[in-house]
Amino acid sequence: MLSRVITGVAVVPVLVMAFAVPAAAGNGDKDKDNDNDNDDHVDTSLNSLGEVVVTARSGDKPGAKPGTGGTGGTVPAGTNSASAPAPVDPLDPTDTQCPGAATVVQGQQCPGRHVDPTPPGEPAAPPTPGELGARAAAEIPLDAPVLHLTPGPGKTGLVGLPTWLWIDATPATWGPATATAAVPGLSVTATAVVDRITWTMGDGATVTCTRPGTPYTPARGAQPSPDCGHTYTRPGVYTVSAATHWTVTWAGGGQTGLLEATRTTTVGDIRAGEMQALTS
Repeated sequence: MLSRVITGVAVVPVLVMAFAVPAAAGNGDKDKDNDNDNDDHVDTSLNSLGEVVVTARSGDKPGAKPGTGGTGGTVPAGTNSASAPAPVDPLDPTDTQCPGAATVVQGQQCPGRHVDPTPPGEPAAPPTPGELGARAAAEIPLDAPVLHLTPGPGKTGLVGLPTWLWIDATPATWGPATATAAVPGLSVTATAVVDRITWTMGDGATVTCTRPGTPYTPARGAQPSPDCGHTYTRPGVYTVSAATHWTVTWAGGGQTGLLEATRTTTVGDIRAGEMQALTS
């Protein structure tokens, strides 16, 4: 049944008057009975929002066009003419019957009036394992690395001597680190670990290490680093950056997945100089 929602109760008497069609003068009781059978009617009711719903019927045939005894047609809200236009098309934004009218047609509303697709009180869909995996990964602290070099910022090393590279390895800067996200009936655990660190040395060279590096001590002398180092070949002042590349895997609910993340730190004023020989 096509029906209209009228937001103002005061409109209802106008519509009722518009639909009343007087019987022709001079007809007998039989004609009056026939006319009464074909008279237009207006039904009113309240919907769940407290709005008045007005429905036009002709000859006890709901949905018939008022004043004609035909089939189809509903008087739009605010229309006080017995000659009703065609039914409102709620999906057609050019339908001029929609704007300004609180109209409901077969459960659909005119464009611009929001309809919540989720019935009130209906629970939301539970998260998927992938959504829980991303949620668990977001709970893991992934900190940028703290960089160490020899000779270090502000100090001058020598061209041709090894530069040692390392970071402070902790669960937050190198891993492994884990976190779990759960809802009733489903639990997903994510594990994060650095698989490599890439050093950009500022002289055009890039050094990739699969370990956090070995800290330098004076006892090492001029030895090269056993796992992560670089040698400058020309003097200069360089800016060095290092990026840790994290792999985050998650598992739960019979599924697995993989996420990636990167954390970067930059230091400047790394100097490489040449040894000057003194002659007498």
